[in-house]
Amino acid sequence: MKEKLMRFMQGRYGTDQLSRFLTATSMVCVVLGLFIRSRFLQWIPLLLLVIVYVRMLSKNTGKRYRENIKYLELQNRAMGTFRGWKEAFDCRKTHRIYACPGCGQKVRVPKGRGTMKIHCPRCHLNFIKKS
Repeated sequence: MKEKLMRFMQGRYGTDQLSRFLTATSMVCVVLGLFIRSRFLQWIPLLLLVIVYVRMLSKNTGKRYRENIKYLELQNRAMGTFRGWKEAFDCRKTHRIYACPGCGQKVRVPKGRGTMKIHCPRCHLNFIKKS
């Protein structure tokens, strides 16, 4: 039986990060559908699972690979934004973050040092701010 499944899946795309995300999203919709009675929330998980199975069984691996790459780029961009917010939040007690008036580059300076002359590493502009 295992060999038959392996032969059937040979040349097909299989699972990737986008498929896992869509599966998890469909499960979240199923759970939400238990609490919120909506026709919309009943059909979304089914549609997402159909998309997952179509992607898994597809023999057009190049197209599925490009779809996954686009998803990973989007995920990376979103996670980078949240990562930046987290880092700024973590260092809020010891440092201040200022945007350079010339180029907008964020510059981190220690708190409690009084008025400082800050040097932007990108455009080399000097500006004065209170730390």
